[in-house]
Amino acid sequence: MKKYSKLIVLTVVMLVAWTVFYVHAHQITDSFVRFSIKTIEGDESLIEHVVIRGDMSSSNFTYEPFVLTKDGTTFMRETSFIERISDYHKSEKVKQLQLKHRQFMRGKNVNSDNYATTDDKIVYADFIYSKFNFDPEKVKIETLDKNTNEKKTAVIDNPELNTFAYIEKVIAYDEGVYVAVENYLDTDYETDMNEITWNIYHYEFSRGTFDEPIVVSLGKIPSYNNITQFFVDDENDPKEMIVLAGLIDYAVPEDEASGFPSYEEEIVSEYINLSAIKKVDLKTGNVTDINMETDQNGIPVGYNGKELLFIERNAAGLHYHAYDIETKKTTTIVSLPLEGAIVSYWDFSEPIQDGRLIYTLLNSEYGDNKMILVIDEKEKELVYKGAIEPDRLIENRNGDEMIVYFNEMEIVD
Repeated sequence: MKKYSKLIVLTVVMLVAWTVFYVHAHQITDSFVRFSIKTIEGDESLIEHVVIRGDMSSSNFTYEPFVLTKDGTTFMRETSFIERISDYHKSEKVKQLQLKHRQFMRGKNVNSDNYATTDDKIVYADFIYSKFNFDPEKVKIETLDKNTNEKKTAVIDNPELNTFAYIEKVIAYDEGVYVAVENYLDTDYETDMNEITWNIYHYEFSRGTFDEPIVVSLGKIPSYNNITQFFVDDENDPKEMIVLAGLIDYAVPEDEASGFPSYEEEIVSEYINLSAIKKVDLKTGNVTDINMETDQNGIPVGYNGKELLFIERNAAGLHYHAYDIETKKTTTIVSLPLEGAIVSYWDFSEPIQDGRLIYTLLNSEYGDNKMILVIDEKEKELVYKGAIEPDRLIENRNGDEMIVYFNEMEIVD
């Protein structure tokens, strides 16, 4: 027994330390604000698979990341030590894929933009880099048949890509896959402008071949305040894509006393300047410009094959607009009042398209308007509205007000 006494003592000390650590962690989180998603109207089942990541911080350098689902709030310190150091900041979609398909997922990029799933397939796309420089040399596509576990690989040459190239979207359908890559050609550091193209790659499973990439030039866009969005008419049977570029700009007069506008003045003066809207015919490869004959747009959130959908905010509240590309007419389809709110266009997270549904997260950093909005792009109607609410006043144990920010949202299968 004496032989193992030191090992026994060490084990006991470790167990006590871990117990104290976890008890202390839970005592701390008991004082934290908990959030919940309260359904205001619509089908509550639509948020069944919504996952929102956020964090709380204060002037005392308190920083607490958390995850919010329909079941409530989970703080990082409430998870296991292993999850904290390896999995906590990983996409929930990627976590599920790793759990269900360990062999296929081994060694792969953990960026969720690199994956697409259908009922029968998982499709993954990533770059293969040259040994002699940092530019991507090829696009590698791997597929896994969920039913047979058969794995296939295809490699596409892409010498036209530069160091700053990013896979933005993978769209898998029955016959093949499209991979959309944002490619930075040049940066002018004096003007802070970037020259950007979107390269659309297509691989067809049945033929085992790929087409020449469709290159969509967006011209020069600013490094800051920029907006780039990418939409497809139907992810199950894609025929057209829309690529947009622009920026959030300001038309605010300077304050006579300070020379700077107030925060409220700056937010009220925000507007969306769309510098390029391109429609891509995926069958022919033709790229055409869309020239909107209206300034009534806002943040682009979707495309239904006929209309571009936008969300705009003004003094009266939020408004979803549909812009018909053929008739060039704008129709307001949904209006939501926001009483006494200061809402910036920066408060909208990137929209998520899940089939015919478009999810929008509104995170008003300087107000109480934190909402999830879901519209049906085909029927053009609001199908869900929910508020994100705290269980009590947002302040920490020392009475300092805490800043809460909801960083991103995802839809998990």
